[in-house]
Amino acid sequence: MIGVADLFSCPLTRRDLHFRECSAETVPVEPWRVLGERHGLGPLVGTLETADRATAYPVWKDIIGLLPEFARSADAAASRSELGDTKRSVARFYDEFGWVEGAAGGYFNDALTFEDLRPLTAFYRARCHRRVNRVLAGGKYLLDVASGPVQIPEYVSFSQAYEKRICVDISVIGLLHAKRRLGEHAICVIGDITALPLRTDTVDGLVSLHTVYHVPAQEQSTAIAELHRVLRPGGRGAIVYSWGGQALVYRMISRIARWLRAPATAAAPATTAQASMPLYFHPQGYAWFQSEIEPRFPLHLRVWRSLDKGSLEYLARGRISAALVLWPLYALEQMFPRLFGRIGVCPMFVMSKASA
Repeated sequence: MIGVADLFSCPLTRRDLHFRECSAETVPVEPWRVLGERHGLGPLVGTLETADRATAYPVWKDIIGLLPEFARSADAAASRSELGDTKRSVARFYDEFGWVEGAAGGYFNDALTFEDLRPLTAFYRARCHRRVNRVLAGGKYLLDVASGPVQIPEYVSFSQAYEKRICVDISVIGLLHAKRRLGEHAICVIGDITALPLRTDTVDGLVSLHTVYHVPAQEQSTAIAELHRVLRPGGRGAIVYSWGGQALVYRMISRIARWLRAPATAAAPATTAQASMPLYFHPQGYAWFQSEIEPRFPLHLRVWRSLDKGSLEYLARGRISAALVLWPLYALEQMFPRLFGRIGVCPMFVMSKASA
């Protein structure tokens, strides 16, 4: 832990944090101990503190707690910096449903609910995932914001060219799964994408997949600004977003389905747990990207994947239809990545930061 302590800064004040080992003179704050015991985070091994020790955060055996609300601080701002109802509902959804392992094939409920996992579409999905790999150049640190359990094999491969993967999430359960899967390769941090607890110009690469549209609408541009802030000059990253129902491809498929009087989506019925914990989802449209994001940040719009789960299930109903639709679609996406980033369901924002 001491070796990576120079990564972190206070999400409240942006002041650098330094590791301090627990001892008889530094008895941990009781709520930290209780939180660690409740979630199985292991014993407290120390704190991350500002140089004047005015603000401190807990460091457990496997996970670092760097949400503003965890702060033990003389600063009154700490008591006002709670996660907020929307973000807390997202954390609850993933802790209690999304990152619970489902009954089928070792997948988590998140993948079973939101992804088409059929073998006949696997070739298309895997190639779309690998578009992220082509963005990443390698280095010391890869930041993975809203990493969850790093559940898909292609997700694991993102950090193969990096010494460490910094997994940041508001879901404690997701981080525990990530730590078990990645071991010492992972540095797991409970944190908020809109107030990343990392020093400026720290990470060599970053990924944030299917994250920003779960952030409150008014804070989504702040989330992207935070990702850009922590990226090191010369670094590159990939942000996978969704235009949702505003995507032209989605609207075209829905219209065709209505003409043929067949549903364009084939979503499974919500479980009782899922229905009681609706997941906040606020995709902005291309106009938002064009007016608020693209002029402010060094981003290139590319396609990640043109089809969502429902569209895949509707168009690829067997081997022949899957081959006839998905291979030509993938080829077109490769030839016209910005066009399909604009009209497809899931664009990828490729972020870079100029070298000094």
